[in-house]
Amino acid sequence: MKKGAYVLCSLGLVLGMGCSPTTAYAQRAGRSPTQTYPFDIPAQPLGRALIRFGVQSKIAIAFQEDLVVGKRSKAVRATGSPAQILSRLLEGTGLAFRFSNARSVRIFLDRSLPRPDHKPVAPVIMVQPDIVVTAQKRLQDVIDVPVAMSVIGQRELRQPGRDRSETYLQSVPGATYAGIIGNSAVAIRGISTSLYNNNQQGTVEVLFDDMPSLNRYYSRFNSDMRLVDVERVEVLRGPQGTLFGSGALGGAIRIINAKPDLSRFQTSVEAGLTSVRGGGMGHELKAMVNAPLVTDRLGLRFAGYDIVEPGFVDNVVRRQKDVNRVRSTGARATVAFTPTDRLTLTGWAWHQRDRTGGDFVGFLNPRDGKAYQSGSIRPEDAVHDQATFLNLTARYDLGSVDLTSSTSLGLRKGRLARDYTSFWQDQVQYDGSVDDTVASRSRTFVQELRIASKGDGPLQGVAGIFYLDQRLKVNFERTMDGLAQEKGISSDLLSQLLVAPDTREFALFGEVTLRLSHQFDVTAGARWFRDNLRFSSQRTGYLAGEPTPVVNSDEGAITPKLAIAFKPTPAMSFYAQMANGYRTGQNNFVGLRDAEANARPVSAYGPDDLWNYELGLKIRQGRGFQINAALFYIDWRNIQLTRRQTITTYTQNAGNAVSQGAELEMTGEPLPGVRYGLSAAYVDARLTRVPKGLAIQTGDLPGAPKLSAFGFVELSRALGSRNATLRFEQRYVGSRDAGLEPAVDPAAERTDAYFETNASLSLGSSGSEVRLYVRNLFDRGAAIAIRELAATPPGAIRLTPRTIGLQFLHAF
Repeated sequence: MKKGAYVLCSLGLVLGMGCSPTTAYAQRAGRSPTQTYPFDIPAQPLGRALIRFGVQSKIAIAFQEDLVVGKRSKAVRATGSPAQILSRLLEGTGLAFRFSNARSVRIFLDRSLPRPDHKPVAPVIMVQPDIVVTAQKRLQDVIDVPVAMSVIGQRELRQPGRDRSETYLQSVPGATYAGIIGNSAVAIRGISTSLYNNNQQGTVEVLFDDMPSLNRYYSRFNSDMRLVDVERVEVLRGPQGTLFGSGALGGAIRIINAKPDLSRFQTSVEAGLTSVRGGGMGHELKAMVNAPLVTDRLGLRFAGYDIVEPGFVDNVVRRQKDVNRVRSTGARATVAFTPTDRLTLTGWAWHQRDRTGGDFVGFLNPRDGKAYQSGSIRPEDAVHDQATFLNLTARYDLGSVDLTSSTSLGLRKGRLARDYTSFWQDQVQYDGSVDDTVASRSRTFVQELRIASKGDGPLQGVAGIFYLDQRLKVNFERTMDGLAQEKGISSDLLSQLLVAPDTREFALFGEVTLRLSHQFDVTAGARWFRDNLRFSSQRTGYLAGEPTPVVNSDEGAITPKLAIAFKPTPAMSFYAQMANGYRTGQNNFVGLRDAEANARPVSAYGPDDLWNYELGLKIRQGRGFQINAALFYIDWRNIQLTRRQTITTYTQNAGNAVSQGAELEMTGEPLPGVRYGLSAAYVDARLTRVPKGLAIQTGDLPGAPKLSAFGFVELSRALGSRNATLRFEQRYVGSRDAGLEPAVDPAAERTDAYFETNASLSLGSSGSEVRLYVRNLFDRGAAIAIRELAATPPGAIRLTPRTIGLQFLHAF
C-alpha cells in the first residue's frame, strides 16, 4: 500500500474476520457495488462521511488523508448502490473513486479536473478493524471514545475455545475470571472482594446488545452464554454507571449479536473434536443461516450450537471418572424488518441450556489426593441451567437524531447441587445421606427508550429513560435419608429456605459531548436512578432457623461522569476522565446462629460506590499499529465484603479500598503476513481501612493479580491456492489472594502464578478452513481459584490440562 494511505476496514469486515487471507470466507459479506441499499449519511467533514459510508456499505475504503482535509460532503439519505452513493458524496470535491474488487474501493484525485497546488502527503494512518463501536449508545470510532475499552472482533472470537468469558477475556488487560459454569465471577481493575459471586450484585455488568443479563440479587446464578455468531464484544474498563447503571462498578461487557444481512443468503458450519490429557473427549457443532426473505426489507438469521467440554477430574469416593464434563446447547433466531427507509425493527430470541457433572474443585493439598481428583460424597457444583433472553429493538430516524426503543425479557431457571454431607451429619449427629440443592428462578423485564445524535456537529449526545422489574426466587433445600425415623419427626427435610427478592429500578440518563475545537472535546453525563427492593423469606425443616422479616427498602443515587479529550491528529487521542460507579445494597438470608461466633450475621448491608480517575492514550498508525494505554486510580468506599462463618458466607459493609494501576494494549502488522498483539496490566488493589472488631486484615483484594499479560504472534503464508497460518499465544497471570479473612489452611491463602501457552496451525481456501490447535501446551496445573468454605475441605479449580483439538470451518 502506498505511503499516505488512510485505510478503513468497514463495519462489515470488522464484524467479519478482519482482512486476513486466512479468513476470506468471512469477508464475502461485503455488499455489491451495483446492488441498492438504504444509506443515511449527514452532511459533515468528508473524512468522517467516508467512514460512515464504509460502515453502512460494508466496503473497505483507502484514501490519502490530506485529500480530504478541509472538504465537506453533502447529506445523502437515499437508497442506491454504493457506487451511486459514493458519487454523490464526492460531488464538487475534485476526487474520484475506483473499486479494486467488490469489497474495496480507493479514493484519488480526479486528474481530469484542474489540479490545485498540493501539500506533501501526510504520514501513513491505518484505521484497523474493530474501530466502530456503540459503547456510548451511539455509533463512534473507538478512538473518539474517552473510555478505556477493548474490542474483541470475530477474528479473535473464532480462535479455539473463545466462546465463553473465561477465554475471550484473557486478552483484556486487567480483567480476571474465576468460578465455574453457572457461578462465574468477572472482575475488572481488581474491583472484587471474592473469587465467587454470592448474594450481592456483581461488580461487572454483562449486556446482550442493550439488555442487562445478570441477577441483581444472588448473582452467583448467571448464564455464560456461548458466543456463537457474535459481531463483537466491547469491554469497558472502569465504572460505567452513567450509561449502564448499578452493577457496572468495575466495568461493563457488551456482547453485540450478529444481525441479519438483508441482501444475500449465507450459511456457515463449524465442527470440531477435543481431547484433554487424562480426561475425556469433547466436541463442538455450530451452524449459522442468514436468509433475506424480502430483499433489503425482511431477513432472518439463525445460529445453533452444541458444545461439549470434556471432563478431567475423577471422583475417588464415588469412583467416577471425568465428572466435571460440561455441555451447552443453544440457539438464537434474529429477525430484521425495515418497513420504511427510516424505521428498522430487530427482534431476537436466545436460549441456552447448560449441564455439568460438578466436582470442578480438586484436592488442594497433595496429602488429600491428586490435583485432578475430588472427594465429594455428592456431586459438588453440578449445574443444570436454562436461560432464555428476548429482545425487540425499534430504531427510527428523525433526521439529525435516532430514536431507539429496546424491550427485553429474561427468563432463567437453574439448579445447583452441593456437597455439605459431612457438615450436616455433624450438626444433627446422624450419618444419613444428604441431598443439598439450590434452585433459582428469575424473570427480568427491561425497557429503555433513548434518543442519540448523529453526524459530526459540535454538540453530540444521548439521553434516555430506563426501567427494570426483576422477580427472583431461590430455594435452598436439604434432606437427609432416615432423619424422620432417627429424630421422630414427620419428614426427612433437614432445612428449607425460600428467598424472594424483587427489584424495581427507574432511571434517567444523559451524556453530552461538546466539541470546543477540532482538537478538544468535553463530555459530561449523569444517571439518576431509584431502586426498590422487597425481600422476604420462609424457613421450614428440622433446622429451620429464624425467618427473615419482609423488608422493603428504597435507594437512590446520581452517578456523574466528566471527560476531556485532546486529538492532536485524527490518529491520536489523549483523554482524562473521572466517573462514579454504584452498587445497590441487599439483604442476607442466613438465619442460623453461628456456633463458633455465637451470633448471627447482619441482616442487611448497604450500597457501595467508587470514583475512578483515569488518563488515557490511543494511537493508530500504519501497518496496523495501535496502542491503547491508561493509568487509573480508584477510590472505593463502604465496600460490600464477603464474610465467612461456620455455616455459610454472608455480606457486610466493611471498610474502604484503593485500586491503582496501568493498562496497555498494542497490535500491529509489521510485515506482510505477520501480525502480533500484546496486552498487559499492573493492578494494585488493596483494602486500606477496616472497622475495628472484624477478623479482616488490610491488604490485597482477591479480585486481580498484580501483574497479568497476554500476547500472540501470527504468521500467514500463501501455499499455492491455500493459505497457512501459524499462531502462538502466551499468557501470564500472577498470584492473588484467595480471600480477605485468614484461611483455615495456609495452602489456601493464594492462587498460583502461572504461564499458559497455546498454539494453532490452520490451512484455508475457497471459504473453508481446517485448524489443529493445542491449549496449555506445557500442561501447567496451576490452582487458578481457591474454594474454601467451613463446610467443605479446601480445594482448587485448576487450569484445564493440555487440550488438543481439530476444527473444520466452512462458509457458503
